[in-house]
Amino acid sequence: MIGFTRGVLYFFLLHLLVACTDSKKARVWHEFQSKDKRFSIIMPVGYDTCSYNRDTEFGALKEHFWSWSFAAPFHISSIDDIDIRLVELSYTDMPERSPFSDSAVLATTVNRYIKDHKDVFVEYLIPPENLMFSGYPGTQLVAEKDAGKTVNQIFFVKWYKAHERLYMLRLVAYKDKYEKGEVDSFFKSFKISY
Repeated sequence: MIGFTRGVLYFFLLHLLVACTDSKKARVWHEFQSKDKRFSIIMPVGYDTCSYNRDTEFGALKEHFWSWSFAAPFHISSIDDIDIRLVELSYTDMPERSPFSDSAVLATTVNRYIKDHKDVFVEYLIPPENLMFSGYPGTQLVAEKDAGKTVNQIFFVKWYKAHERLYMLRLVAYKDKYEKGEVDSFFKSFKISY
């Protein structure tokens, strides 16, 4: 009986501790470098990785993901406690000697992303625009998603094409709750090294 009581007390204290945790303070960032040493970026501790094959306009390609999302175990957190919902980096290796130009790959990829999200984006805060990153072409957009009865979400997305690799960096935050400096730090931390 004492063991059971201690277990219930431990569960209650753990639940209370998690329930009182501020997501901003609980998130710890560290530098991640890819195994092939071709890129590095800061990611929140506790990210997941996965890879899967996907049919694209360029053929069947394998996509690799590093993804972190806010999760509040043992309780349902109030939306007021959450500032950033998702941090993600992915890359896809395009076929060598691809007949598609970098600008065609970027335009096609961005158009597919917009098409996939056409029913959820209510406003483009920054419409798709081209950019350069360390000499590599890229595209970015910032869009607002209607979240229904909760606070709207802001999608910050950047794509870069470096040699045969297409990168996507994405951060989804709750409107008026995130710190711009933290968002900027994530994107500025991305480094490509060949």
